[in-house]
Amino acid sequence: MANNFKSVEITRTAGGSPTLVNCTTTSAIVSSILVAVADAGSAVNPVASMELFLQKSGGSVVSLKIIKAGTNFLVKGTTTEMLEKNIVLENGDALIMTFGTFSGGGSVTVVANYMERTASVATSNLADLNDVSSAAATSGQVLAWDGTQWEPTTSSGTLTDTGDLAEQSSGTEPLNRYMKNLNSLAALTDGVSSAPEDVLSDTPGNVNFVVENNTLSPAPPQKVTFDQIIQALMVGPLTDIANDPSNNLSLATFTGSGGVGDFNNDGEVGSGDLLDFLTWFGNSWAGANSNLFQPSKMTFTDGVNTLLNDTTWTTIQFDSADYTVTAGTQNVTVDHTTNHSLKLTSQTSPYLLKDVPNKYIELSTEEEVLAIVTTEISNQRITIRATIDLYDSSDIALGSQATFEWHEKGFWEASTHAWTYPGVRTILNSEIAALCSVTDGMENGSFHSVVITLQAKTNSGNATLDLRTPVITLKQA
Repeated sequence: MANNFKSVEITRTAGGSPTLVNCTTTSAIVSSILVAVADAGSAVNPVASMELFLQKSGGSVVSLKIIKAGTNFLVKGTTTEMLEKNIVLENGDALIMTFGTFSGGGSVTVVANYMERTASVATSNLADLNDVSSAAATSGQVLAWDGTQWEPTTSSGTLTDTGDLAEQSSGTEPLNRYMKNLNSLAALTDGVSSAPEDVLSDTPGNVNFVVENNTLSPAPPQKVTFDQIIQALMVGPLTDIANDPSNNLSLATFTGSGGVGDFNNDGEVGSGDLLDFLTWFGNSWAGANSNLFQPSKMTFTDGVNTLLNDTTWTTIQFDSADYTVTAGTQNVTVDHTTNHSLKLTSQTSPYLLKDVPNKYIELSTEEEVLAIVTTEISNQRITIRATIDLYDSSDIALGSQATFEWHEKGFWEASTHAWTYPGVRTILNSEIAALCSVTDGMENGSFHSVVITLQAKTNSGNATLDLRTPVITLKQA
């Protein structure tokens, strides 16, 4: 499910009964209805009466509140909050305004702020998704892609016993450089406690992990847990590991400053290289709970006052003291001098960012305040968005720049305001793929880095915006 924050505005100079809010989602909460009477025209009370009605889906119209001429709500030059408490709307419900006779050439503007809520995952089925077949599945079947949609399929995948694979031969680097003699999984799954260092350095019955060379003497110094071994083996079929369908490996891939097998180029061959090998060779990024992927984020602490001019999109500025960075699986660089942007870049193999499936970008706030806004005129609306650019390893743009609106907020008087709780904006990889016009988005074969920039604009007039606690995070679902 998702929450969308919205606002709607209507202006009237004559009577009528327009719909103010129409709930087309699961539910909605209307938190504010502002009534602004223009400071124009000859009449003090330019409209004789105004009423707010609740129209239930398939039901009758119920009057919630009546505002009559002569009250402070309808005096020209005033802006007043109409609601005393929030109103909850269900799917099909609507709020309807009725206006009486206008006089003296005046006008009334009504602005409603509300939050929509989409359907809950708990009440949905897989078949509700557009790309999932509605065909009934039988016990033991899995979802498989048929080129058009996901449909129930009987799996034909099998595991290959690594004990049947050849041992290392001269001049080659097969799978068994790191695993050999895995005659059964009993030693790993029989529930008997066994320290990892025993498997590596003693005389194991079923499992030998060979890292330094093809012998256990001297004993390799690294230690790995059984959870890591099982996770790496079971993510994908062993035949995929052996066949290497992506053709990403070469002899150079195996060789670092510590010799053959030094994947992470730290000058020695150890347990880190074993995990890198299983990850890279087996294409086994193991989901959101894997220690092989960690999210990266940039958190603002106090930005630079950025002048927003009319309807022009302006890049929000910050300097080196305005942000903190937490780097995860990928490298993070920040340009605070020219482009004021965040860049998330693939590390050297095997940590290629494009090989992490189900990536997405999240915009949120660390604390309550998103920004401090100073408006120069009344009835000013400010919109904030993110632009996203994808690049290959040569920093050549892939596709085109995409823009994603985060939130829009109205400020009804010229003053300094705290912009609070803008909500979380999730930018899915599928959205990035569509708007950047790049096949597979951040999983595209040429993808190497993504650059994210925050921008803002006003609907009219000038304003200044000072970022306080926005957070830009790259995550994995």
